[in-house]
Amino acid sequence: MLSVDFLELVRKHLAPGGIVFYNPTGSLEAIRTGLSVFPYALSVGGLLALSDNPLSFDRERWRRSLADYRIDGRPIFDLSIPADRQKLDDIVSKTRVETREELLNRSRGRLVIADDNMSVEFR
Repeated sequence: MLSVDFLELVRKHLAPGGIVFYNPTGSLEAIRTGLSVFPYALSVGGLLALSDNPLSFDRERWRRSLADYRIDGRPIFDLSIPADRQKLDDIVSKTRVETREELLNRSRGRLVIADDNMSVEFR
């Protein structure tokens, strides 16, 4: 699922403005492969977002989304509790976001994974 062949199929099926978001499992080859297929990319907390349209990351929106998370109807964070507010602030401020350029630099020299080479799987 991390091959250029698979990602090209995904790209063909994305709606206009669509984004594919996946875990490259820390593999620089998987990151490089995604960058070879899509013109726009961001890494958010180690996950890779790819698209045919420009991408941006809005930390305040991220904060609001996390603050609204619920499990079984109960909020994950109780913002009336200072410790919960601090946890949320820490998560938002420490979430690493990398641009396409940063990802290209970090994955420079890595192989692109293809169905016929599976470069990461078989070394």
